[in-house]
Amino acid sequence: MKNILMAMILIIANTIQAQTTIEYQFRVEGECGMCQDRIETVAKETGAESASWDMETKILTISLDESKASVSDVRYAIAQAGHDNGAFIAPLEVYESLYACCHYRQEAGEQDELEEETSEQGIE
Repeated sequence: MKNILMAMILIIANTIQAQTTIEYQFRVEGECGMCQDRIETVAKETGAESASWDMETKILTISLDESKASVSDVRYAIAQAGHDNGAFIAPLEVYESLYACCHYRQEAGEQDELEEETSEQGIE
């Protein structure tokens, strides 16, 4: 009887402990399916139980057990893989090593041209 009671207590304790998963959403820069694969894989390798990046909205949704990793750990790892995410900026050399289709940053010259076009059209 004592063993059954102890087993039940352990099961309840494990169930309570398993409920510490928190969902986070934050913006992660990227452009294509390769970015999506990289972002989601890095998030999971860093400790996220699940990760889903929406290519259109650029929003990453992760489920995370903070006893295993912090959201900051995940965001840092994603930046180190080449993707800016608000909290952390990808190192330039890492960003530049991504495939061309993965480049999301506007070059300074392209940004100037875009600003000129929009001001000529009366767009602010």
